[in-house]
Amino acid sequence: MVLRTEMGIDKDKVSVERRYSDFRALYKSLKKDLPTILKDINFPKRVLGQKSNLDAELIESRRVEFQAFLQTIYQHYEVRQHPAFREFFYLPGLREATDFLIGGELKNSLELLLNSLHLQVKLCDKVREIIATLAAVVVVLEAQDNLEDAERYAMAALDLAQDDYLCSYVIPLLDTAVKLRQKLQMDKKGIENHLFRVQRMTGLDVDHMFSLRALAAMRFQKEKTSS
Repeated sequence: MVLRTEMGIDKDKVSVERRYSDFRALYKSLKKDLPTILKDINFPKRVLGQKSNLDAELIESRRVEFQAFLQTIYQHYEVRQHPAFREFFYLPGLREATDFLIGGELKNSLELLLNSLHLQVKLCDKVREIIATLAAVVVVLEAQDNLEDAERYAMAALDLAQDDYLCSYVIPLLDTAVKLRQKLQMDKKGIENHLFRVQRMTGLDVDHMFSLRALAAMRFQKEKTSS
């Protein structure tokens, strides 16, 4: 269970299921790249024996050990930004959500996207990565004809982007927000003006950029081509 205790009572609880091998892979990657940080951090050793899986007292003690391990490494910014940390918590879910989106399995895609989004926000992922997930959520919601929520998530992504006009998602998000507001019969003048202003500043035109759906589908494409 992942919670943000510094914000008080966190009602937005997110659960992740990981095996010992996942924890071990995280520890080994961090130990290799961040040896100074990890040198005094104890990692729970493997417990062998079939009965260990049924021993309630042992299971609880292991839970406490792994919880302490995650809480300790989370305190370090370098750890939170490390690829292995992101891989442990939410990248697998985002990849699977993208595959579902491409395959048209929108319900499954949305469920994984929202779960991963909550983890990204709680665990301080990079802003552009959170924007990318929000954009994918917009794509799924629009495809489901849930225009009100699609518009809401689009605006949340744009609020997060602020003045980061070079982010590849900003112009497609603005264009999508304009169209959504038009369909919803909402005032779109402010968003339209924002879109025109960004296009003038960057020299980029909506018609010559990838659509929001294309960006969402291509998000992990480089990984697949390089593997």
